[in-house]
Amino acid sequence: MRRTEAWWAALTRDERCELVQMDRAAKEYGGSNWNLPEGYSSCSWCSTPTSGGGLCPLCSNRHEELIDKADRAVTTPCPVS
Repeated sequence: MRRTEAWWAALTRDERCELVQMDRAAKEYGGSNWNLPEGYSSCSWCSTPTSGGGLCPLCSNRHEELIDKADRAVTTPCPVS
């Protein structure tokens, strides 16, 4: 869904900040000073070891929760009184 002003307004200020930072982290491969096996890196948000790059499963779930919250708020019609 397109991120309009109404879409962003569905999130709190803290949630908006978190989402923007997670969007950036999801695009990064993730770095690690740890000696991890090949094919693993640290989550670019929370530094948890994970396979591949970007966000770990828990951070990916949180990222999706924030997006879904905003999507629902924009697509849910206002109740008629």
